[in-house]
Amino acid sequence: MKKPRVFKGIGIGLLLVLALGGALLLDPLVRFSLELRLERFDDAQALYQSRLAPSPRRSAKAMEQLTALAQRTVFAYDGGGLSYAQAAAILDSLLKIAPDQALLCACRHEVESLETARNYRRAADALYAEKKYPEAISLYRRALMADDAVQGQLNQTIFAYKAQMLHEAEQAMAEERFEAAEGILAEARYLLGPDEELETALADVRALTRGKALNDVELEARRRMDAGDAQGALAFVAACRADEPDDYSLLYLEQTLRHEFEAQVLQEARSFQERGDLPAACGALERGLLAVDSSSLRALLQQIRTAIPYLLGEMEILEDDTALGEVQSTVERDLFPQDNAGNAYAHSFCAAQGSVSFDLAGRFSAFTGTVAFPAGEASDLYRASATLQIWGDGRLLGEFKHMDMSSLPRPFSIGVEGIQKITLAWTGEGANGQRNWGRFATVFDGRFLPPAP
Repeated sequence: MKKPRVFKGIGIGLLLVLALGGALLLDPLVRFSLELRLERFDDAQALYQSRLAPSPRRSAKAMEQLTALAQRTVFAYDGGGLSYAQAAAILDSLLKIAPDQALLCACRHEVESLETARNYRRAADALYAEKKYPEAISLYRRALMADDAVQGQLNQTIFAYKAQMLHEAEQAMAEERFEAAEGILAEARYLLGPDEELETALADVRALTRGKALNDVELEARRRMDAGDAQGALAFVAACRADEPDDYSLLYLEQTLRHEFEAQVLQEARSFQERGDLPAACGALERGLLAVDSSSLRALLQQIRTAIPYLLGEMEILEDDTALGEVQSTVERDLFPQDNAGNAYAHSFCAAQGSVSFDLAGRFSAFTGTVAFPAGEASDLYRASATLQIWGDGRLLGEFKHMDMSSLPRPFSIGVEGIQKITLAWTGEGANGQRNWGRFATVFDGRFLPPAP
């Protein structure tokens, strides 16, 4: 049997109350009311017989609930909200709980009488269609349930009830209790049937309910955005959209937040870019791409990445021919912070002997840095000096000869446009036969520069 919407509304309201105060479930009258509204009549009957019937006070309260439900059932059936089978099933279930209750019996009899009258009316309509007018008149008279005065009183009662429900709904809306207002109006529409005023009021309150819900979603999403959790904010809105995929308001909110976030990330990255802090600009863009898949962010990231110099010490070594004895490689990165002239550097790169090659793949326009004698080292007769040669595709691009403790730092900028492979080769001069002091010609702050955009 399809559950009447009024009972669903009552059940939902009761469940909300129970959620706020679970202790109420210990009250058998509350539990009895809940079982009735959920149409669990067998459970209600068992509860009534075991807990309520022995107590005159509780039994009387239970009878009030039963009779109220029975009267509402009759009213709903009379208004067309319930079929005869639905109304009869509910009333029969109530009579099982209290078989001797006169008002329940009266309600059941009224539904039966109404159904009989309607059957007469249907039979009369069929006779009228067949032009059997005398027989039709007889059945129409049997079907007549009230005279004009009774009908007028019914209309007046319906008008008063509708005005009351509209007023209650209006109060609930003024207090921003939109769901309560919708429940009030839905119950009135269920009992009274289609009504233009109720439909208009329902449309208004549903629009307000939807607007408040959307506002709540936007407030929560922006709170997360302000807390730096753009990914969480967009995921939150996407989850809300998944529940209501056809809601264009949520789609618009998601797109708005996405565009605002993209603009914010682009502004932050460009600010870093203008200050010359390209790694920070890339970091901002990479974090942004974790939250949104944006072609604008990817394009700027690619543009900035191609403009970032590559540190010599961070380049992947293609060939390492600097081994010495059991040492597989004598390459040293960031071993020296200063040169012999007291200049400080962020990075250094050297090897004791031999050569190191890198694959440039024609990606760079220049190789810059400073070749200097490192602070803390000392040259002598046996380790007189070191020479560094820089080769590009087999062609000598630069040479720094006989670097010793008296040598001044030698800044350089070597064009490497189109160069595929570059090699740094160290040799040592002096009486010592090991020739392993190539670090006398250390490269400080060596960088490969990309082509200008």
